[in-house]
Amino acid sequence: MALLPPMVWHNIQKKVLVRCELPNLKDVEVTIADQEFTFKASQGDKKYEIKVPLANEIIAEESRWFGNDRAVSLILTKKDDGIYWEKISSDAALKRVVKPDLVNWIDEDEPGYTGSFEEPDEPGMGGMGGM
Repeated sequence: MALLPPMVWHNIQKKVLVRCELPNLKDVEVTIADQEFTFKASQGDKKYEIKVPLANEIIAEESRWFGNDRAVSLILTKKDDGIYWEKISSDAALKRVVKPDLVNWIDEDEPGYTGSFEEPDEPGMGGMGGM
């Protein structure tokens, strides 16, 4: 029986980014459709497999994936970029496997969500020369 791979996800205005950080994966297969994605891979004698039904639609033709020896990443293009995804899957049982990426998470009211990374109008430590 295949194991469920641990994954993390976060979203920005036009994309949803999903990552599986398992080193040395072999035979990686990713299939992306408008309502779901599937992931299959092996690591030594372990087999990983997951089918994730998405909570919202994506544009499969504009979505892509890539991998290296440390991780596999999926970049899913939202069909409606006006929708903020509160969850990635319509299957509540997958919440323990496909978790929010709290390191990269951006709320919809933060500047980075739309791609704008302007500095706030706060003086900070500017103008402090050498001592």
